Amino acid sequence: MVQHGLDEIADIIENIRESVEFVNRFDIKRLPCAEIAQQLQIPNKILIRDCRTRWNSAFKMLSCAIKFKEVFPRFQDREPQYDCCPSIEDWNKVEKVCNILETFWIAMHIISSNAYPTSNLFLREIFKVKTLLDSKENNEDDFI
Repeated sequence: MVQHGLDEIADIIENIRESVEFVNRFDIKRLPCAEIAQQLQIPNKILIRDCRTRWNSAFKMLSCAIKFKEVFPRFQDREPQYDCCPSIEDWNKVEKVCNILETFWIAMHIISSNAYPTSNLFLREIFKVKTLLDSKENNEDDFI
């Protein structure tokens, strides 16, 4: 289910993945990006890569990259070879997807962190996921 949602924005995820890899590839590229982040008063954070086969890894990468969404266009102005900068619309879609994925991520951690999850732990989380999916189904046109 989560993977299907990620497939809806696969091209955007790929642009963000390429952006993260481009910046992290060489220290010489990381420095201008860090300078821009500092000018924008973004706390010392690093861009993290994801594992393409794990949705929670993609969620972590996207959540981290969102904090740098204002850095990438400025970095593109300084780096002529950087050509995969996500647009504002792309970032809006990623933020919506991350809001949904966060509900799944929290539920996964609550359910899987206990050796014996009891119904009072996981039913509440499953209800949150169901409510989220129902609301997104009713507002599908507003989503992506």
